[in-house]
Amino acid sequence: MTADNSSATLARQRRERRSIPPFGDGSSPNQLSNLLDRVLAKSRFSPFPDKILTADRNYFVDSREAGRHIVPRFEVSVDCLPELTERIGLEPQDLQVGLSARSRHLRQYEVLDQWPIDTLPTGTFSPPPVRLRDLQSGRGMDFILAVRVTASGEHGRHAGLTPGKVICRKEFSVREAVETLTFPFSWVEFGGNTGYPSELLWTIEWTESDEDENRYRKPVDQVLTVLVNSNAEKPLTDMAAVPGTNDLAWRMLAAEITTQIWADVLSNTDEEPTENDTNTLLGQVFARLNDVSGKPYSEIRLLASHDDSLTELRSLIAKMFMVVA
Repeated sequence: MTADNSSATLARQRRERRSIPPFGDGSSPNQLSNLLDRVLAKSRFSPFPDKILTADRNYFVDSREAGRHIVPRFEVSVDCLPELTERIGLEPQDLQVGLSARSRHLRQYEVLDQWPIDTLPTGTFSPPPVRLRDLQSGRGMDFILAVRVTASGEHGRHAGLTPGKVICRKEFSVREAVETLTFPFSWVEFGGNTGYPSELLWTIEWTESDEDENRYRKPVDQVLTVLVNSNAEKPLTDMAAVPGTNDLAWRMLAAEITTQIWADVLSNTDEEPTENDTNTLLGQVFARLNDVSGKPYSEIRLLASHDDSLTELRSLIAKMFMVVA
């Protein structure tokens, strides 16, 4: 990419992030904000041809869809256009709807299409696959619908409505599910007769094992179950739906639970994994940590035994879960 192209891309991204503040004399600042929220609200999206269109902003790829190329479909719907143009003092020909795609992981951005706001495509449509080819990543993609002011709108009623100004937008995010929780997981109502405090967020319930057997060399679902407070399910789900959070709450929770489990495994298993450990808890821990660190098991074991704060282990697991992207 040339310096000029790079500058142009950054400029587009900066424009894409700008939204207008409420206009007018300040007597009813929420009215315009509420209006802008409604303009693109009914627009729908599907990440794969065999999935139904939805107005939901977040789509999480499940294990059956992992690795599939995203082939999106869109249905762009604009509401309240007469009210919008009257309120901001522009004509429909002064406004444009653009569709863009962004890969945060690859740090790439592509304008897919754009139309005058009063001549939008009817029905569903898909952008040319070639435009999405370089943005495909197992870590997902964002699609941004944005209404912006065109060059002809620079003499509108409000001085802030300069050419290129984004006045409202709707994002659709396709994300792989949080690094698959490779352990049994269940929402539980703590408190009462459960033996767990009602304020507890999560705990690990280890399965009883015979003294002469190494429970870490058994399949994971025979070793433990992670219990999470059901009162936290809605808050965590709501947090994940907030644009820009990138599932951080889920990733942090998964990273903390994984750190506890894996520290226990590394602290209590001296023997190196064998070919028979492919589907065991020990084999899973080694395979994941070896993949992210490149270290042999003899060194991986030291991550837990020589560091009470588990700093390096936490760092590797945070990297695996992309906690800090």
